[in-house]
Amino acid sequence: TFTEGQQEKVMEVYMKAGENMTEMRQGKSFRDMSDEERQEMRSKMEAINAERDTQLKGLFSEEQLKQYEEYLKEMEQRRQERMQQRPQN
Repeated sequence: TFTEGQQEKVMEVYMKAGENMTEMRQGKSFRDMSDEERQEMRSKMEAINAERDTQLKGLFSEEQLKQYEEYLKEMEQRRQERMQQRPQN
């Protein structure tokens, strides 16, 4: 649970990260990229996510940070499950 001030700041951090992702992907399709371009985009996305997480961790109390880290683990697990369910080409 966030305080009012935290909630506003968390939204700002997520909005900025979203804007950075949108800007980076502008006019680009992952499918039309070379392997090098895809890897470069992945690296940039990871950097944006890492910066977002660093900013968020600075906003959270110790208990909130534990909850956030658990949330990230759950999201990664779900992502992995979705990847495994994809049909292989």
